[in-house]
Amino acid sequence: TAGGPERDLRLECRPGDAGSCRTTAGLTWSQNLAARCTRRYTILYPPAHTVSEFTAQLQAALAPSYTLERELTGGGMSRVFVATDTTLGRKVVIKVLPPELAAGVNHERFRREIQVAAQLQHPHIVPLLSAGEQHTLIWYTMPYIHGLSLREALARGDRFAVREVVRILHEVAEALEYAHGMGVIHRDIKPGNVLMQGSHALVT
Repeated sequence: TAGGPERDLRLECRPGDAGSCRTTAGLTWSQNLAARCTRRYTILYPPAHTVSEFTAQLQAALAPSYTLERELTGGGMSRVFVATDTTLGRKVVIKVLPPELAAGVNHERFRREIQVAAQLQHPHIVPLLSAGEQHTLIWYTMPYIHGLSLREALARGDRFAVREVVRILHEVAEALEYAHGMGVIHRDIKPGNVLMQGSHALVT
C-alpha cells in the first residue's frame, strides 16, 4: 500500500493479463483502487474528503436541527443518512450531494431534483420535508419510513400473494402516473426505490 492507511484487500487477477485486476472486497464507492497484477499495488485515496471528515462537515452544517445516526446505501450520486430531528424528536432521512460531486452541473441537477420533489404530494410518494445548503453542501430531508424496501423484502425471501402483487403494482403505477402528470419522469424506478410501509407501497 502507498499514500494512505492499510486496507484488507483481495485481488483476483486473470492469468496472462498484466494490467487487469479487480477487487472483490474491502473498498467503498468513494475509494479508488489502482492496481497492477504484479507484486506491488498502489492505493489512490480521494484527494479531498474522507468519510469521517465529510460526516463531520455535514453534521456541523445540520446542527443543531439534526443529529446524524448512520449512513444508508444505494443513494445513487448522492449519500443518504438517517438522522434525528432534534426539534420534533423524529427520525428523518437526509439526502446530500457529496462535495466531490457538487461542482457545476451536478449541483444544479441536485437543486432541480429538490425543487421537483417539493412539488409532489401523493399518498404513494415519499414527500420532501425541508432542504438546506451551506457552502458546497446541499441536502434535503424526507420522512424515515419504518419498513423494508421491496428489494430487501424479496432478498430475504418474502413471498407475496397475487393480490398483494397487483396492489403494489397499482400503487406504484398511481404514483408514477401522478408524477408524469406533474411533468416528472422518475428515471430510476426499481424495487430498491419502492418502500413498504405496512401493506402499502411508497415510491422514493
